[in-house]
Amino acid sequence: MADRPLLEQLMQLYCYDWSEQGVGYAAARAVFDTFRVPWEVRQRSENIDATRFWRTIIDRYTSGAYTEVRHDERGWSGVVQRFSNA
Repeated sequence: MADRPLLEQLMQLYCYDWSEQGVGYAAARAVFDTFRVPWEVRQRSENIDATRFWRTIIDRYTSGAYTEVRHDERGWSGVVQRFSNA
């Protein structure tokens, strides 16, 4: 997965503090709508709040049309949601 173009990976946008006001969803939606590509959104295993946040955001954005896998590789372990809006 590390060789995928940067635009296909949204790894650092984490707006948990704003999610109650919808700012996190609005920011993520703006990025997703701007780049019509296959997406991978990753969260490290220890970041449970980020995983909860991204599951909610992506489920809402895709109306449930995404996959989620657990990924373990040397130096990185966590959850990955995948969807395409291309």
